[in-house]
Amino acid sequence: MITKHAVAYLPSEMKDFQILSDYLIKNCLDPDHRKKYIKDEANKHYINIDYYTEFNQARMIESKDSLVKVYGDSVVTEYGVLPWALEKTFDNLVDAMQKHNLQATKEMMRDMAHYLADAFQPMHTVSNYNGQFTGQLDIHERYETYMINQHLNELDASFGSCGTLQLIASPLHIFFETIARSNATCPVLFTADDVAVRETHRKYDSLYYTILWFKTKAITEEIFQAAAAAIASIYYTAWVDAGKPEFNSLK
Repeated sequence: MITKHAVAYLPSEMKDFQILSDYLIKNCLDPDHRKKYIKDEANKHYINIDYYTEFNQARMIESKDSLVKVYGDSVVTEYGVLPWALEKTFDNLVDAMQKHNLQATKEMMRDMAHYLADAFQPMHTVSNYNGQFTGQLDIHERYETYMINQHLNELDASFGSCGTLQLIASPLHIFFETIARSNATCPVLFTADDVAVRETHRKYDSLYYTILWFKTKAITEEIFQAAAAAIASIYYTAWVDAGKPEFNSLK
């Protein structure tokens, strides 16, 4: 859904790229499938950013090399490399467009849609990503899968006719800003779960999901809409950085 709306948000200058919509919608989950057979794929989908002292003190180290010097490569890898996976995917997308490589362009747009949407999912940005530290085990799946799937039509209808597009001067910094905003949203989800659990005596029944949706609907709609606009903006930025190649020139 997010990918569908992201492609629809592309500016008129890139309207020919909308022909890729079906491919991107069909294949944007490929990065999840790759986790099964590519060793380091899973770490690209998250960052437990509140593990880092610098982040908690509002001075996050955005350079991966600099962060590794402080914490070591194994720690940085273990706690997730999402922002740098996004940075590499963006650079690869620009390169693919500059080289007029259609297949590589499609693949990088596909991966970008997935990774950037992950950056908007709060549970992909926090150490307590599954409620394991607060007695809320499996909150990740309850929110991301079970609740969302019950309200797909409402979420789809919440999108406006056009997202707000931006030309992004510093993609890596924007990726970190996105992750920081997502992390700040986590308390809303944890509190909603607490309320729903208390009211249903931990049954996780239909009432539980009704309450969870009631408490998180507004922020969830904002997340979906912002994610689509951000993906469209990063596509547009990559295209501009690549020299605005004509879609028909990609082979």
